[in-house]
Amino acid sequence: MDQEQRIAELEARVAQLERKIAALQPQKPTLTGINNVSPAVKSHTVSEKKEPTDWETLIGRVWLPRIFVIVLLVGIVWAFKASIDRGYITEPVRIVLGFIVSGWLLWMGSRQMKHQRTGLGQVLLGAAICIVILTTFAMHMLYGFIPASLAFPLNIIWIAGGVFLSYRHRSQALAVLSSLAGVFIPFLVESHNPNSLFFVAYEIALYVTFLYVAIRKQYLVLYYTSAALLQIVFFLFFIITGGEEGSTFAVGSIIQHAALLLFFLRQTVYMRSQTGMLFTTFVLTTVWLNIAFAEVQVEWMLLGIFVLYGSIAYALLGRNRKKAAVAISIASFALASYILYVLENENETIMILLEGTLALYLGIVLQSKLQQITGGLIYGLSLMVTIARDIEFVVSSVTFNWCVMLITAAWLYKLLKQKRLFKEEKVFRIMGVGYAFLLLVFLTEFTGAVMREMSFEIMQLAISTVWALYAVAGILYGARSANKDLRRLGMALLIITLLKAIFFDLPFLSLLVRAVLFIGLGVIGLIVSRFFYTTK
Repeated sequence: MDQEQRIAELEARVAQLERKIAALQPQKPTLTGINNVSPAVKSHTVSEKKEPTDWETLIGRVWLPRIFVIVLLVGIVWAFKASIDRGYITEPVRIVLGFIVSGWLLWMGSRQMKHQRTGLGQVLLGAAICIVILTTFAMHMLYGFIPASLAFPLNIIWIAGGVFLSYRHRSQALAVLSSLAGVFIPFLVESHNPNSLFFVAYEIALYVTFLYVAIRKQYLVLYYTSAALLQIVFFLFFIITGGEEGSTFAVGSIIQHAALLLFFLRQTVYMRSQTGMLFTTFVLTTVWLNIAFAEVQVEWMLLGIFVLYGSIAYALLGRNRKKAAVAISIASFALASYILYVLENENETIMILLEGTLALYLGIVLQSKLQQITGGLIYGLSLMVTIARDIEFVVSSVTFNWCVMLITAAWLYKLLKQKRLFKEEKVFRIMGVGYAFLLLVFLTEFTGAVMREMSFEIMQLAISTVWALYAVAGILYGARSANKDLRRLGMALLIITLLKAIFFDLPFLSLLVRAVLFIGLGVIGLIVSRFFYTTK
């Protein structure tokens, strides 16, 4: 009896376990679909929905303080002006009021930040910085109470205070405002003999400070604005000083680029932005070098930049491929610029062709899109220069450039196809058509150079003959390699050759040459047509 009871209990437990397992298994979806979704899935779906923008909070906390602090400042300026016009406020009182208002705004802004009213607090703190800088400007420039030797350090202190506040309250807006005020401080200080060296040293020190804050706090807007402002004030001061001492500004631009490179190598917070800024400042630095230095000096500096970035790329190749690719790209542009300076027109094209080929090869091997774009731009530039030059003599540097271009283009096309750099076959087909067109242009130019001593009608006859033979070669090779595109291109070129003969050559050719041309084209056309009957 005990044994039967145990068996019954075991059967009850097994049934209970089966019910639990069945409950745990997911139910099969029914045709009603939406109504049978489990609560967990529903809650997950709802949680993934993007929350709607709270416009009331956005406007009330962010934009209203910004708008009305401007209104407040305008009102203060008007009241200030009205009081001055009526003689209520003397010059010393104006300065004292400026410092008092700035101090009050600073206190109020800090208090708002303490109570988590971030938008309002940032606006008040920014207004405090603006007012204290303007007060110092008035004290120095308008009323002459203090000399430039005192006004400049005071403004430095105010800017340092703005940096401290932005760092303390983690406010990018305050940092941007401080950088904007800081770079223009030298323009707010009166100087009869502006010193370019002192100006550049100050601006570079200020820029490095804000660059450090931007990288440390990951302030992308500050990263961009501080770099742009530095180049803007360099240009403005260069114009104000009459275009003199350009070498000082060129050195300042070099230091800016070096600082960006150093931070890029040490700490990469936002790869694309830092890469773009490196390229931009490299271009701007090259412009400054051209303005400030002689051609020989620019050549050596470009060569130095190439060696520097080439060494960096070599050092980073095994550790960080992305950074190595950036260094290789800038080194490629520096080398291309150096070649353009050093070599003459006949030799520079061939060297840039080879450099562009090498740059593209490195981009393909390193699988770097940036380096591929760099190599493509350099190679494309040399390609356009080569096409633009006519082949006047059979044996010439232009003919050699064409041959190198056709060989490297064929090799790059083959390499790209092997590596399957482009997933769509259409891209390779377009590239193939482009190469066929380049070869046709070369054959036309070369034939013209061979026949340059002949009459015009003989030259046109020769060109039409070469076109027809080229078309036949394309059809035959396309049939042998089972390439429909080549066969179709060959047929199209054959028809174009016939149209050229009818509409362009015919009016200028003698009767005998017309006969030879049309007999030749007719025979070639019939042979090609017969060939298609024997080819599947």
